[in-house]
Amino acid sequence: MKKWIWSVLIGATLGFLLATPAQGLLAARKGLDLWLHTLVPTLLPFLILSGFLIHSGLVEQLSVLLSPILGRLFSISPSGCFAVLSGFLCGYPVGAKVIGDLSRNNRIHPEEARYLLGFVNNASPAFVLTFLLAEQLGDPSFRLPALLILYGTPVLYALLTKKTYLKRRAAHPYESKEKASQVQLNFGLLDACIYDAANTLLKIGGYVILFSVLAKMMENLRFLPSAIRLLLTGMLELTNGIPGIMDVFQGKTAFKLLIPLTAFGGFSALAQTASVLKGTNLSLRCYCFAKAVITLLAAAAVLFY
Repeated sequence: MKKWIWSVLIGATLGFLLATPAQGLLAARKGLDLWLHTLVPTLLPFLILSGFLIHSGLVEQLSVLLSPILGRLFSISPSGCFAVLSGFLCGYPVGAKVIGDLSRNNRIHPEEARYLLGFVNNASPAFVLTFLLAEQLGDPSFRLPALLILYGTPVLYALLTKKTYLKRRAAHPYESKEKASQVQLNFGLLDACIYDAANTLLKIGGYVILFSVLAKMMENLRFLPSAIRLLLTGMLELTNGIPGIMDVFQGKTAFKLLIPLTAFGGFSALAQTASVLKGTNLSLRCYCFAKAVITLLAAAAVLFY
């Protein structure tokens, strides 16, 4: 069944590119522009530095500063605190990338990694404040409720699942490298971190361009109602979908649609997350379940606004 679906999807995409090359080129250029002018300068420095902190052993020392608050709130290690900070501040898929690196290098308990993956991978505050709120919604009164919902619902999900996580961690003893790690500082390690960051960004760029083309293809499905078509476009690629939704919906209606959509992040962010988790034992299915719950919590919260 899966192979049949993939065959149809790939065939339809190739057919769209061959039938409407101008639109395909425009969509690819839009995706490339988003990647080159926004994601590369935003993510590259952080990916390099976060990788260096993790592989050098410095992350444990720096994360001790976060432990008194985040460690007690979520019952996680200092390295886990660093993952929380990264995921909430830097946007998709940085939180998942940091958790994947920590997991691959045995810096955190496997159950802690699974627990963190459920709630730390979110849209960045920069994206929410500038693109979503300032450029698109344009109403200052939406700022506080948007931030409370988008970052409060992942925290609520974490607190609701914390007890289950602690039971699983206690049932599976594990010795990480966190306490025994030694700080290593050299240019060879820095070169490796630069290579890894560049490779990650290339994969992210490929997904952004691909999903930009898929979003454009979705826009051309004229047999679907306009509202449904625009919502599906946003679910595929968030940045491409938001302006289209704003063309049809305004004010609180747009707010109530865009907040859950932003909480979900889109299938493009999901594909990017799956890419950075390769080589780990972390379950993408569990991540999808957590994202679905957080999206439903966000959708329920906007109903009361």
